[in-house]
Amino acid sequence: MHDDIPPHPCFRWQVIELPGGARHLICCDNVSVEIVRWNYPEAACLAADGKVYLLEGQPGAGAEERFVLPNWLKWRGITQWRDVSTDVFAAIDAVRRPRPYLHEEYGRNPNYPRF
Repeated sequence: MHDDIPPHPCFRWQVIELPGGARHLICCDNVSVEIVRWNYPEAACLAADGKVYLLEGQPGAGAEERFVLPNWLKWRGITQWRDVSTDVFAAIDAVRRPRPYLHEEYGRNPNYPRF
């Protein structure tokens, strides 16, 4: 993780999986580069570009699904993919421990999600 890049909280998010197994996060009007690591207890994931995303609440689609994702898929010529958001949420829910909202905790916790 790049310590100089602040985490991105995602309040409405979706995770898709491509046929080769690569997973991408859709949130903040963006489709991430491939997710390379998960921290399920902290509901966080690390993208290949070093960005950390913090998944808040349950998955849900917003404008990202209606506009960003279809265009991202079209521009890359991707015709097959599947939504694995509920699988990711189930993995988080299975191990998640109670904690304050991460946006309140950031900057004060030396144990902030590390990868």
